[in-house]
Amino acid sequence: MKKFLFAILFVACSTSYANYSFSIQPREYLFSTEFDIYCSEEYLYSVESNFWQLHKSYSVCDHSGEVVNGTARLLSMGSIFNAMKQIDVTDSRGKKLGYIKGYWWTSASRKFAIYDEYNRHYATAYVGRNWNSVSIVNATNERIKIATLVRNYIPGGTYQWDATVYNENALDLGTLYVFSSFIADTCKPYDGGQSGDPTTADVIGGAIQTGLILDAIFGDDE
Repeated sequence: MKKFLFAILFVACSTSYANYSFSIQPREYLFSTEFDIYCSEEYLYSVESNFWQLHKSYSVCDHSGEVVNGTARLLSMGSIFNAMKQIDVTDSRGKKLGYIKGYWWTSASRKFAIYDEYNRHYATAYVGRNWNSVSIVNATNERIKIATLVRNYIPGGTYQWDATVYNENALDLGTLYVFSSFIADTCKPYDGGQSGDPTTADVIGGAIQTGLILDAIFGDDE
């Protein structure tokens, strides 16, 4: 009986501390990018993002519809520089889940602070210098690793980001899905260039977004 109870306790503890992993794979279109999120090859969500929106956004959807949305703030330096992007995260009813804020002038190559719905900074994401990985750590004790994102790219072949979450209770998963989509979108590699080099679609889409932003700011109200 004691061995049986110990076995149950061991399994329960192992499950509690088991890592959660998922992968995010982009699908490129002329003026939009969609991402598919899988866990152990099982489809979880699709993430929609397109150039025609005034605010850059990432809509995380399952078979029933949108479950989480991340929308970049329009009037910020993040409208120009991805490294300074600020993204507000809400659930399907528009309830605030938190936000993500990028910092450029830091000793790290790229740094993003992750806040909860009460504007408390609880996690920090550091992007590797080669844009090949992201380490998310506890905001107050950076020795505590919460999650990692690793880019896997075969030139002329597959491209995806693989995520491992070490403590699901330490990070809102909806926020992580939005942030992972942003990272996969921003750090995507292209054949014949370095990571982050823009394609023609990126240049055209950026010009369209810039035009929409300028029109929203300086356009005449009629």
